[in-house]
Amino acid sequence: MALLIVMIAVLSFASPYFLTVGNIVNILLSVSVIGTMAAASTLVLISRNLDLSVASIAALAGVITAEAMGNWGISAGVTILIGLGVGALCGAINGFLINVCRINSIITTIGTLSVFRGAAFVITNGSTALVDNQTLVFIGSGRILGVPVAVWLMLLIYLAVHFVATRTRIGRSLYAIGANPRASMLAGLRLARYRLGVFVASGLSCGLAGILLNGQSGTAMPGAAVSYE
Repeated sequence: MALLIVMIAVLSFASPYFLTVGNIVNILLSVSVIGTMAAASTLVLISRNLDLSVASIAALAGVITAEAMGNWGISAGVTILIGLGVGALCGAINGFLINVCRINSIITTIGTLSVFRGAAFVITNGSTALVDNQTLVFIGSGRILGVPVAVWLMLLIYLAVHFVATRTRIGRSLYAIGANPRASMLAGLRLARYRLGVFVASGLSCGLAGILLNGQSGTAMPGAAVSYE
């Protein structure tokens, strides 16, 4: 935190345009996609797990959303739900492999990272789809009160995750599971249920991130969000 404050101070003196409302909003917009994914991934980390497939889930949800709207003729509202559903399903697959098949979360998500990314390339035949629906563009690039919608959504997700982690029984249970899984199990906590839940939540946020990425770039690419892990 101290280093961040020093950097802000130095850059503010170096350029009169750095510490301005417009620049701060642009910075927030540039991190809105990865920030949306990172918010729910925090819950995965708290539960002593790791999800390395977040970027691939976002890409898969993005291309399926674009395909549903462009080639299947489905309305924007329904396609958004489809994109979110794809993300949640991918998270559930991760959770199933980790909890039921007893595969380490790092090994699992390294594997599903390739599977989900490969599925995105198969669905699109490796091509880029144009996204020109005004609803998606507004969600990705539109503004409310001068602040991008994507930033509002990211902030709402952060507030929701913070509330769950610090003010609910679910959050306290996740901290307990992360600190000592065996003691938590002996205390009666259903570890598999909580772990599955955080992976579904992570997948859901990745689905939203994929939709935001579509709206911001105006395209849906199977190679989107590479290195966002």
